[in-house]
Amino acid sequence: MEREIAARHGLPSASSRDRGSSSVEPSLSRRDWSIGSTDVKFAVTDLFVVGTALDLVGGALIAKGLLVSTPVLALRAGTYWGGNPNVAVGAIEDRTDAQVGLLILGLGFILQAAGYIATLAAEPKVPASGSRAFTALGLVAVAVAVSALAWRFARLQMIRRALMKLARLDTNDMSPPRVRDLPDLKELAIYGRAWKGRQTALDGPREEMDRDDVRLIFGDIETCSETG
Repeated sequence: MEREIAARHGLPSASSRDRGSSSVEPSLSRRDWSIGSTDVKFAVTDLFVVGTALDLVGGALIAKGLLVSTPVLALRAGTYWGGNPNVAVGAIEDRTDAQVGLLILGLGFILQAAGYIATLAAEPKVPASGSRAFTALGLVAVAVAVSALAWRFARLQMIRRALMKLARLDTNDMSPPRVRDLPDLKELAIYGRAWKGRQTALDGPREEMDRDDVRLIFGDIETCSETG
């Protein structure tokens, strides 16, 4: 009866409406964002792609200290009067790269695990398409760019703090290092030059040059002068 009335008035029947509504039911495993005339589709499986990209970046940062150039190795292996600050600076740089690399690597594993758990929970069925492939490549590029920028910013801050902490240690004898209240001016200037190079001209009193180098590399910080 309902079908006859619907056909007489040109209306869709309830069964056809049910079929139509079931055919356009949105997928719970995918969400679509429309950008202009292009549909960008994200799925939980993209977590695997982003996690893999972060793992590659983290692994590269961890291995960075083992892949230093030959000139850097020569600087670290050299013998200088009063010690070789390049060894300490190089060790701090390598440790900083490894710390940031481990964080990024761990984040990559977490994202892959989240993608795996979400896949088991939702069992997504994402159709293959060129737009899906381009979306995955775009996510890889974004993940690599963001992690690289975070590494560059964090690396400078972490190395600067580590060198300032190192300059607070008194290692003039074989006893355990004594921690000074403030970084030593001369040692901090030596570490800063080994890290960033000389910032001032080779003229003027030594302490004044040290103070200028420390100010240009580490900023306006308070120091002490305990070493001769």
